[in-house]
Amino acid sequence: MFGMIRIRGSRAPLVDLCVSRRSLGLIYLLFVLSLLSTSASAARSDNTRPRVVFLNPATPENIFWEKVTRLMRHGAQQLDMDLTVSYQTQEDITSRFSYVKAANDILSAENPPDYLLFLNLRDTGHRILEQAEAVGVKSMMILSDIHDDERLLFGEPRGKFRHWIGHLVSDDHQAGYLLADRLLTMARKLDRSGVIETVGINGSINGTAAALRAQGLKQALAEHERSSLNALVNSRTWLRQDGQAKALVLLRRHPGTEVIWAASDGLALGASDAAAEIGGGSAGARFVGGIDWTDEALEAVTKGQLTLSVGGHVLESLIALVLLHDHYHGRDFNRDPGARLLTPMAVADRRSAAQLQKRMNADLDAVNIQRLSKVRDHTLERYDFSIANILSLPQGALE
Repeated sequence: MFGMIRIRGSRAPLVDLCVSRRSLGLIYLLFVLSLLSTSASAARSDNTRPRVVFLNPATPENIFWEKVTRLMRHGAQQLDMDLTVSYQTQEDITSRFSYVKAANDILSAENPPDYLLFLNLRDTGHRILEQAEAVGVKSMMILSDIHDDERLLFGEPRGKFRHWIGHLVSDDHQAGYLLADRLLTMARKLDRSGVIETVGINGSINGTAAALRAQGLKQALAEHERSSLNALVNSRTWLRQDGQAKALVLLRRHPGTEVIWAASDGLALGASDAAAEIGGGSAGARFVGGIDWTDEALEAVTKGQLTLSVGGHVLESLIALVLLHDHYHGRDFNRDPGARLLTPMAVADRRSAAQLQKRMNADLDAVNIQRLSKVRDHTLERYDFSIANILSLPQGALE
């Protein structure tokens, strides 16, 4: 029933203490747990590089998503983060459930990442959150919102899915509105009295971007007198060749079209190709714009081949890495800026496109992204993830 511990002090006589075997077992268990805890803490302190996997929804040939990825790699290097990018194949992108499988492959690996970055596609996002929750991997959704009919499946970040720690949402409604509003305003300056005829080319409906951008288009049209939407069609992809094919059909059906609204830069560039192929319509002018701030589109805007490009959401890739970096190092962002952050958009026209393109490439590669981090810059009291602030970050190391 009892064990015996014999304690010999330097001056004290031999003392016999009676200890129950249950107590001995408890002492041993606590000792082992202490060793394991110490070992885990030591391993954590040695591993100062958070491991992040970005589940890219496209192939490496997609110009928008490669820009997102390039900025993400730049941020990871500056913040000393271990970033892995998982691409889709051309066959994968035709089925949204291949995206779920790709997430499962990552999360079921022997050594899963600390964080998973991914998009919400229809009927996929909640499945990925369930997988991440099951294995305890923290996740963040970026560049996508939640479909209205799926909101009950998600709830809010840190609610039903505790490990879903953040959701960055680009303001796609604002993007669609800004693009349409500026294009219609420019067209009205040339046509003071007539009806401004408009056609729209939307992208894939798998995500929420297409629907929200289309809502913005319709709001702008409702606010502009004597403007009409002759047609709004969906494309299977967001790519240039599909934009050209759709625009050729639309412009032949509606030869008086003055404004071509496209939900992506790729679609807009294709529409511009189609307009050049057909020639001027009966109204004598066409204004073509897209969304994404891709390098190709900004260059086309500079040359006058494209009227406008709306963007800024590509910077979410940097914002996400800053928040995950700070979270890993003990600075949670739940209160500032919050677990759900809506990121704004801005318009690039011929006057600003060249400078913006330079700033988004060589200049941004040289700036110190650490200046956005509360962990790296101890002078920061609040995060400032505005487009203006990010694009005006100075170069060089923190003082």
